[in-house]
Amino acid sequence: MFLKQGFIRNEIKFYSHGTPIGFIFNAGLMVGVIVGIVFIVQVLHGIVNGIGEDWRPASDPYLHARYTRPSLRAKSDNKRALQAEMNLAEEAAAPLLCMVSRLTRQKGIDLLLDCMPDLVEAGAQIAVLGSGERQYEERLGDLARRYPGRIGVAIGHNEGLAHRLIAGGDMFLMPSRFEPCGLAQMYAMNYGTPPVARRTGGLSDTIVDTNEAALHDGIATGFLFDGQSSASLMFALRRALACYKTKTVWRAIQANGMKRDFSWNNAAQAYAEVYRAALRLPEGGGAAPRPPISRPQAPGKAKPKSPKAALSKR
Repeated sequence: MFLKQGFIRNEIKFYSHGTPIGFIFNAGLMVGVIVGIVFIVQVLHGIVNGIGEDWRPASDPYLHARYTRPSLRAKSDNKRALQAEMNLAEEAAAPLLCMVSRLTRQKGIDLLLDCMPDLVEAGAQIAVLGSGERQYEERLGDLARRYPGRIGVAIGHNEGLAHRLIAGGDMFLMPSRFEPCGLAQMYAMNYGTPPVARRTGGLSDTIVDTNEAALHDGIATGFLFDGQSSASLMFALRRALACYKTKTVWRAIQANGMKRDFSWNNAAQAYAEVYRAALRLPEGGGAAPRPPISRPQAPGKAKPKSPKAALSKR
């Protein structure tokens, strides 16, 4: 009840991604809060977070080799160094899937664990950094011992390794059941590492799913899936693996992500607009003129075409 009153009594509400209402309902907040929110939706403002200057592949001190979009080929040097660091076989052609996360059900680690044997069978490598619930840590350890050279696991927090995983991986995994905004998917796109993520919260706001239309318009940046099952995740991973085999397509997806502007400049401008709107509130309170929802801009707009068979086929 106190939370509901807090929402209602404040004329301007911030939320850390572009689709606040859908996320609030999907997150399953208490009914009393939701009832209050229904009446103040017009004053909710979703603003996507920005990422700091310490997440730039051109200047990242943690990397084996720094790179930019024009020098993206240097990314392979980071992959080779990461394979050695994570005790993986040095195979340039093997797609390397990385995850940096808390090991909890919310982050979808259980979905990935179920997919790992199939991914290894498909020729992929997996590298995971994180800590959390013991059951997931133990399952990861078991799989790493079962598939030496194919699965690498580091339990704990390691800032430098997190940077190297995002730079050296071919894909970045975020199968979160819910995600208020998320930063790692933006780091990954900035580093030319297309994310594979569940379509929820800020992940759906910041990642443009790869299909024929998005590729044609030059805006595809990753792979999204619906549902909360390992089968749903595996379907998206198979789409990603199919694209990875076509280097021109994969390079285009990487370049699209690296062109996106996720800096704090955009977020700061959006916050300034909301504050300016707050100063223009009508006397006695009430809803402010609502500025547009802030989402990082991608050039063009995808047309609703059917995905190519290679992108959707298992």
